[in-house]
Amino acid sequence: MTPSAHRLVFPCPDAPGHWLVYSTKRRSIVRVTKATLRELETGRLSDEDAGLFRRLELLYPDTDAERAAMAAYFDRINDLCDTLDLTVVLTMACNFACPYCFEGDLKGDRRMSPETADHLIDFTACQLAPKIKKLSVDFYGGEPLLSKDALVSLARRFKGLAESRGIAFRFGMVTNGSLLAPKTVDALVPLGLTGVQVTLDGPAHLHDRTRPFLSGAGSFQTIIDNLKAVADRIRITVSGNYGPDAWPEFIPLLDLLTAEGLGPDRIAAIRFGPIMQQAGDVAGACASGCRAVDAPRLADAAIRLREAALQRGFRMPRPAPLHCMVEINHALVVDWDGRLYKCPAFIGRPRFAVGDLNSGPRPPDAYRPGRWKTDECLVCPYLPQCFGGCRHLSYVAHGHLGRIDCARSWFDAVLPEMVRQDLRYGKR
Repeated sequence: MTPSAHRLVFPCPDAPGHWLVYSTKRRSIVRVTKATLRELETGRLSDEDAGLFRRLELLYPDTDAERAAMAAYFDRINDLCDTLDLTVVLTMACNFACPYCFEGDLKGDRRMSPETADHLIDFTACQLAPKIKKLSVDFYGGEPLLSKDALVSLARRFKGLAESRGIAFRFGMVTNGSLLAPKTVDALVPLGLTGVQVTLDGPAHLHDRTRPFLSGAGSFQTIIDNLKAVADRIRITVSGNYGPDAWPEFIPLLDLLTAEGLGPDRIAAIRFGPIMQQAGDVAGACASGCRAVDAPRLADAAIRLREAALQRGFRMPRPAPLHCMVEINHALVVDWDGRLYKCPAFIGRPRFAVGDLNSGPRPPDAYRPGRWKTDECLVCPYLPQCFGGCRHLSYVAHGHLGRIDCARSWFDAVLPEMVRQDLRYGKR
């Protein structure tokens, strides 16, 4: 028997002389004595302990067995998957003028036509294979609520299609929050709306500089007022994008949310992250952000912001295996013009299209699925957390997807502390 390559070992913070063994694949964690740790590393565990570690996938018969299991990881995920996941771009129009906008010149009055919407419903019906038990749709843009009538129509038709097949339906949206009025939410909830993601880039003085309306007016208070009015109706995730020196401003935002009545009891989750560059083939897109998650200072920012949020009772994402939609068979992005993609970061780049609503999807070879099946990646402890990293960041850094976006130094810096944070705040 051999210990899993996909494990971390670090001192237990509240039990001197004990160690934590953490599976980056299963998220399982075991507290052991130094003697048991030595037995694990030397293959001398008792039968009882060996059985426990095998069940937690922290122990394998040999290295080849684990490599084979990891290489087949997404085969199993896809065999078990019973959900059709669609990200639908209704429009590239937006009522904000964010200086770091990822879409750049892709923005504009480009909207899904009624004919394309018809094709989308027909396409979805064809994709509902017998194994599919759930239909999940996320509306994206641009600002999807600028095409509210089209959104309502599609949601109603998706719901009717799901009901006719006897499957569940839900939808969400990524929205800037400025149009998320109670009347709108009340109309959408009966159609299947369950949650939204809304961005707040710090307190008002910072947010209003980075996410103003097209007129130049600040949007912060409008968003806060809308969130306060609808937080009891839907699940709200608050995201935020910070520059390398602006992240400390996001800690006061957490206190401001609570003071405004948007505390942990009304906000489902917090997701803060750095502003990332966009590739140079999109004119006008963000070129001043970070090029990689392991850029200087980002690890410290991630740990401190997560600690601040957890201290205040907010929920933050837990370390977990990354199931990129590139690797998931029943996950697609539908652009406003009917083209199909495997990642929303690549919309507007036809060479990354994997078909269209008329021809149907084709294999996503351009995205290099399985590119992580290398000797180096298969023995990396962080493989389940990244599976070769972000395709978009590879494209930003290298202009192609052939190179792995390795973030090992970032995981070295943050993952053990995130696990300890979750233990401290009872998240396990």
